[in-house]
Amino acid sequence: MPMLKKTVRDPQAPRKPLTAYFLFAKDTRPQIVHDNPTARVTEVSQRIATAWAQSVDEVHAEYQAAAEADRQRYHAEMAAYHAEMAANHAAQHS
Repeated sequence: MPMLKKTVRDPQAPRKPLTAYFLFAKDTRPQIVHDNPTARVTEVSQRIATAWAQSVDEVHAEYQAAAEADRQRYHAEMAAYHAEMAANHAAQHS
C-alpha cells in the first residue's frame, strides 16, 4: 500500500473550532490530572469521557453554546483569511 503524503497546513490559517466535548475536556483535564497524577493518558481520557457522559444537560448546553461561538469565530476568521489570500493572489498576478 503506498504511503499517503501529509498535507501541509498553512500556519496563517485559522485553527478549526473545537467541539463541545473537546472544550469540556480542555477545561476538565487539568483537574483530573491533578487528582490522578500517576494516571496514564488513556485513563485520563476515559475519566473525561465518563465525566462528560455523567454531566447534566445544563453543562452540555453550556459547552454547546461555547462550541457554537467558536464555530462562528472560525467562519469569520476563514472569510477574512480567504479574502486576504485572494487579495495576495491578485496582487502577485497583476
